[in-house]
Amino acid sequence: MANQYTNTQKVSAEGLRLLRNGLKFCKLIKQNWTKEFKAPESIGNKVDIRVPFNASIRKGATASPQDFFEGEVTLTIDQQTGADCQFGTLEKDLDIKEWSKRYMRSPIANISAQVEKEALAYALEVPNVISSATLTHTDIRRAKARMESNLCPMDGQWAFFINPEDEVAILTGTEEFFHAGKEIEKEYRDSSMGYAFNYRFYTSNLIPNLVTGTNTARTCAVNANVSDGATEIVLKNLDATGTIKRGEVFTITGIKAVNYQTKDDQTYDRQFAVLEDVTASGGIATVKVTEINDGSTTAGKKNISALPSANDVVVFIGSANSSYPQSLAFHPDFMTVAFADPVLPKGLNEAGKYTEDSITMRYVEDFNSTDDVYLNRFDVYYGFALLRGEYAVRVIEI
Repeated sequence: MANQYTNTQKVSAEGLRLLRNGLKFCKLIKQNWTKEFKAPESIGNKVDIRVPFNASIRKGATASPQDFFEGEVTLTIDQQTGADCQFGTLEKDLDIKEWSKRYMRSPIANISAQVEKEALAYALEVPNVISSATLTHTDIRRAKARMESNLCPMDGQWAFFINPEDEVAILTGTEEFFHAGKEIEKEYRDSSMGYAFNYRFYTSNLIPNLVTGTNTARTCAVNANVSDGATEIVLKNLDATGTIKRGEVFTITGIKAVNYQTKDDQTYDRQFAVLEDVTASGGIATVKVTEINDGSTTAGKKNISALPSANDVVVFIGSANSSYPQSLAFHPDFMTVAFADPVLPKGLNEAGKYTEDSITMRYVEDFNSTDDVYLNRFDVYYGFALLRGEYAVRVIEI
């Protein structure tokens, strides 16, 4: 078994401290299921998460029984990110603070950035979109209204992630709307701009742009009738071999979003987010989207006013071959992240791991006697799942 020296545990703990300091988004979203991936009770690399059932209501005395259905989302630990380096024997006895400063700070910062980048990329699956040429306080209010219309809990946990360029735009002329909490120094370190419009605002340069594919036919059509419970829509009248990228958004004219409780139609068309890249063949493409339900099979699952039919008009947001900056408004319940508890390998010089706030970092060290150097690596294992996309809104600068 690998040795677990006190110094190794100190290195693991220091690495985790640096990692946690670099995570902003991941610390705000749900981490309720991390315990499922901790040794020795770990259930494997997957867990099925139940999504609450929204029952349809009855008006009057006559009963109208409906099937009770809880949705399921699978959370999979399928990501591993790490950093590797080596150092000589003389550096082995450095004080942990000095060792951290010289050998750990940059690699761990890069791990944090990668994890945050991947987590924010899941925002590309959020279908709710507000488009605007420049982010303004009006757009923030529009995002707030959209989240309210989707019954997002008004519990003071809403957050808004914007890119640094938009920070300048949103603060110009609206500074009086923002107020900081009691821990001003901490908020500065965490890149928190303060609280306004029911959101805690943060800046991040890791929010991915919306990148559109080569398909220039931004108005096309549904190819065939869509059935209740479908997770794909076949589109036609696209460019012959045009591409559609994950994260692109389209509407189907006349297909409205619905209130998740009353099931009444909203005033706006339902927006669909593309979940996987796809290339058209002969101008036809099968596009993967979140599950489509008109309530005809299970009334409580209704999320659109009617099922799409052949020849319905489809309109994509934005132009082809373009890249658009995005911001993200969300409630923590919209998605989750889980960090696994990695095993410690045997037969190496040293190995250790450290857990705090549901996040585990592993440090492994081996010795190369030929070159008199220590080889070391830091690893984190994790996975993401989108739980309730209606609890988030993308604001895209189009």
